[in-house]
Amino acid sequence: MQVFVVGAPRSGTTRLKTAIADALGLPPSGEGHFFPVASELDGALERYFTRLRARAGPRTMVQQVDAEALRRGIHERVRVAFEAVAGLDFVEKSPGPEAIRALPFVVEQWPAARIVMARRRGIENVISALHKFPNWTFEAACRSWTEAMSAWDRLDPAIRRAALEVDQMEMAREPATVAAAVGGHLGFERARIAMLEEAFGKRAHARRNTRVSSMEELQQPPVPLAGTPWTEAQRATFVSLCGPTMEAFGYALD
Repeated sequence: MQVFVVGAPRSGTTRLKTAIADALGLPPSGEGHFFPVASELDGALERYFTRLRARAGPRTMVQQVDAEALRRGIHERVRVAFEAVAGLDFVEKSPGPEAIRALPFVVEQWPAARIVMARRRGIENVISALHKFPNWTFEAACRSWTEAMSAWDRLDPAIRRAALEVDQMEMAREPATVAAAVGGHLGFERARIAMLEEAFGKRAHARRNTRVSSMEELQQPPVPLAGTPWTEAQRATFVSLCGPTMEAFGYALD
């Protein structure tokens, strides 16, 4: 089985990936951050051929090369390099907008793969990101969440419909319900679903520099904007950068 877990950083991707891998009996592994290179190479190819073909003569090689065949060949080599490390059965976790934007490549190369999108309300996500990554600016934390969620929103609707969205707070509050949804999406039998439920009720791994990550805190009511440990200027920045995306995904500010 091939499973791809994506989402904004600090949205529960680690817990999902660890739980699914354990239920499948796969060895532990870290984040991938490799397969999105396919999208980067696509962009480079498009820019190159667009620029050169606009100024090159009709008999030049650049006009005659099959750029689409070249793209397919590169995609295949990326898949082969990926599987050389991950194997044919894996649970891949790469948080961030780059991985979400590269999901069309995933669907192309692994048509039977299952995709799980981890979601989290923007306010809790930014609070958690700032504690996990103290070197981040407030604006960077806001943009990290917004860019990932917006990338998901702009994704091909067919890919989104075939994927499963999992809200991190629901995973903490309703582990049995979420485990059943994830297990159903992956075709798990009852014993593996029970393993997911147990995993969703505890920490994914030891953490020292976080706040909104423990099960107890995730089970608390959402933090209203006025109750955040932010300055008024930071709250205004959050509303400006994250407000429209919060609304698009049905997350309230209060």
